[in-house]
Amino acid sequence: MGITKKEKEFGLNEIFQKVSSFCAYRERSQQEVLDKLYGLGVSPDVANVLISRLIEENFLSEERFIRSFTGGKFRLKNWGRNKIKFTLSGKGISEAEIEKALDEQIDEETYRKTLKKTP
Repeated sequence: MGITKKEKEFGLNEIFQKVSSFCAYRERSQQEVLDKLYGLGVSPDVANVLISRLIEENFLSEERFIRSFTGGKFRLKNWGRNKIKFTLSGKGISEAEIEKALDEQIDEETYRKTLKKTP
């Protein structure tokens, strides 16, 4: 596992602090955190170690992210199922996880009422 120049410059603990703050601000997908780590110049091997640590310390939960994203976009933005599916699949979320979140977070009756209200 090679250490990049940025990793030496910042130190792994400082990088972990940055990404843990990034995750604490709002729920994030693993892909968003990976993008952030790569933007900080972290190597893929070290990024995977940091992702594992974030999961262990409960800063990062893909399931929590999916539920939060699905419920929020539906209730606050009136997004439909297809738009939510498309956006989540673009974040690397599996079809099965998306369907599960849609079933849990969006009640069919509320969904139909929202569709009728939306112009």
